[in-house]
Amino acid sequence: MDRLMRCRWADDNHKIVHVTETIYGVGTITATVNLHNKAVTIVDREFVHPSNKVVPEVSDRNRILQVAQSWERRQNSFYPKDVRWHEDSMKFETYRESWEWASSVVSGKIGHTYDGYRTEDEKIASSLVYELTRRNTFQGPTFHVFAHNEYDEAEQEHWYMVWVERI
Repeated sequence: MDRLMRCRWADDNHKIVHVTETIYGVGTITATVNLHNKAVTIVDREFVHPSNKVVPEVSDRNRILQVAQSWERRQNSFYPKDVRWHEDSMKFETYRESWEWASSVVSGKIGHTYDGYRTEDEKIASSLVYELTRRNTFQGPTFHVFAHNEYDEAEQEHWYMVWVERI
């Protein structure tokens, strides 16, 4: 399922985050997250079809809290502040499958619809770096390519990030 997560500070003290999650073909969830007490408040849920309406689940709240906490960490790191991230949970067993995914699906979105890509699969991240560098080589340089990884000890997750900045 394709998701777009957008975060922004909702206060001047940088303790409350406004999160908007768009799930393509399904709808949008809007929430505020208090990072001090980890309270998640679902503000609004809009659905493409009225039959899709469901009660906010605990998993929605947990996912939104994780996104807000992760976003806060990135705001305090060296990442550019205005990167539009695309996240997915795709994982492949081989580099060939990862390259197919990165070259046909993801690389066309990065630099256009999104500025960056976050994944738990290092094969996809390295394939994406290769494809973006290849595109810059053959079509002329249009952006700088950056890559980084981070490990979240609390969640036992390893994330790989690839993002571009226009030249």
